[in-house]
Amino acid sequence: MREQERRQVYAKFYTQHPIEKNHILYESYYGRGMLCNPYGIFRAFKKRKDFTEYEHFWVIKNWKENTRIMELYKNDRNVHFIRYMSEEYLYHVATAAYLINNLAFPSFYTPRNGQIYLNTWHEAASEKEGFDAPEGNVEARNIIRNFLAADYLLAFDDKMKETYEKSFKLKGIYNGILLYPEAEESYDNKRNPKEDERNGMRILNMIIDHEGISKQESFFEKIQRKITRKKEKILVYGSDLRGNGVTSSLLSLLDYINYKKYDVTLLVVLNREGTNREKICAVHPKVRVITRFGAPNGTPQEQERYEKALEQGIPADAVEREALRQYMEREFHRMFGRTDFDHLIEFTGYSPHYGMLFAAVKNGRKYIWQHNDLGRETKRKTKTGVSLKRTLGTVFSLYPYYDKIVACSQSVRNLNRRSLVNEATKDKFVYVRNSFSADRVRRDAEVPYDQIEEYRQFQRPEKECMVYANMGRLSPEKNQKNLIEAFRKLHEEYRDTKLYILGDGPLKEELETLVREYHLEQDVILTGNLPNPFALLKECGCFVLPSLYEGQPMSILEVRVLGLPIIISDFETRTDVCMPDGQLVVKQDPESIYQGMKQVYQNRECSYRFKPERYNKKVYREFEKLLKENRSIL
Repeated sequence: MREQERRQVYAKFYTQHPIEKNHILYESYYGRGMLCNPYGIFRAFKKRKDFTEYEHFWVIKNWKENTRIMELYKNDRNVHFIRYMSEEYLYHVATAAYLINNLAFPSFYTPRNGQIYLNTWHEAASEKEGFDAPEGNVEARNIIRNFLAADYLLAFDDKMKETYEKSFKLKGIYNGILLYPEAEESYDNKRNPKEDERNGMRILNMIIDHEGISKQESFFEKIQRKITRKKEKILVYGSDLRGNGVTSSLLSLLDYINYKKYDVTLLVVLNREGTNREKICAVHPKVRVITRFGAPNGTPQEQERYEKALEQGIPADAVEREALRQYMEREFHRMFGRTDFDHLIEFTGYSPHYGMLFAAVKNGRKYIWQHNDLGRETKRKTKTGVSLKRTLGTVFSLYPYYDKIVACSQSVRNLNRRSLVNEATKDKFVYVRNSFSADRVRRDAEVPYDQIEEYRQFQRPEKECMVYANMGRLSPEKNQKNLIEAFRKLHEEYRDTKLYILGDGPLKEELETLVREYHLEQDVILTGNLPNPFALLKECGCFVLPSLYEGQPMSILEVRVLGLPIIISDFETRTDVCMPDGQLVVKQDPESIYQGMKQVYQNRECSYRFKPERYNKKVYREFEKLLKENRSIL
């Protein structure tokens, strides 16, 4: 059975079949056998008088390896064995009233009202687990997903409790019950089988009989309905953390957040090649990173409705709209279990899928960011030639379902409000400026040039030359073609000039062709994307941003830290990054850009003083004010 078919079958069982109230599903080590804590609980259950009133289903992956132990229960008509990942397995994961697992269910598993999930977790195989393990931000993704879905987690001792809270970062977010036996009666099926069965019986009393906390206090010294939760919980979607201004702004914000007040979860996507693993694992250590695992479960009808919404936006029909919301809400629970958040932030502002995902959630305040002149963005195409008009049209249809639409600057807010406002959104447009990491700029700028491997692919800026630089996506709105035209004219007049263009994008080949046509291969250098652009920018004499339109360009804030003279075009939102004596403003045509570059060549003095720490403090106050004014009451 292929993955997509498996998800459809599971969704059919999930949505169309009732909970089997007397069914219990046991799974150990992905179906390796009747092992570990689930087997201890099963043995304890077999001692109960009501054992035969329940149907017990054991998940087995390899029939041959488990023949001997399966034979022990051949006369128990209510003990069944099912194959891992079979259709029968999908049915019982979707419908069994009780699920007991010592590791994790597959990516399609979604919590369901009426089911009880106990995760007993196996003993640690290594010293480091969860987010503490190598590449934990990526590798722990299905385990943390299962923990957030579990109604009960079993902790044997203080060390395991600490592992849940710290290594898996469940403190502050887990909404289930942590079963924490007294140390002297710890549940460990390697020590004392008889005691294990007694302890297993007590666990069964909790999850099967629902005797409650008060009757279990003698055994469970500490039982927490929620692992202590005092902070407001924020969920942020950050896509794949690709190298652009949006990601830079997000990572900087995560550096500035007050973690004494806020519990922060960042949802990210591992790209197909897995090349962003390092970046995902480098996120601020106090952030709980959840890397998406798996895909939505849906019947063919649900998938068709979802695909139509991606193409055409949120349906106008109320019944269809609610059906879509329930589908996306189910996907949210697949990813985050029973967790609720006070604030949900779609920080990219470009994703129909994640925009719908957050909009579908009933609890919490919801915010969607705007990082650009989105009216102009609808005319742009992606690297693969897909128009953004359709994608952004769906995003715009989601705006009424968000509490605030947050632009990256005041002028971007004003611009987008004029072009996108309607009756449902007229009071929702606000702004919070981008923060940025001045420390990173300074730190990276101090790395010795010859130690940066990527720089070996092109010639180093010559000290005798006047070097101009541009950094950004290679795409029409960035206006690099006019920049090259302007530089061509400047270079004819001043031969000691160079132009470095840092970045990548759909116009790369076209710009390379233009450089060859003008015979500027030695004077115009296209570097591609650079992990550290600042050691190169430090060796340049002027930064040029000739864009046709922008949001709040992060590159301007960053090069100000380096103290470079700046030439900036007169795009509508430039006022958000301009400062007294801090830039030369020019028009966007080649002649105007040329005149600006010539003026800087003749007078290279830079007189502005920029204080990034003061700027970032003001920006963070804007962010906190947004959250305070929109505090959720759950």
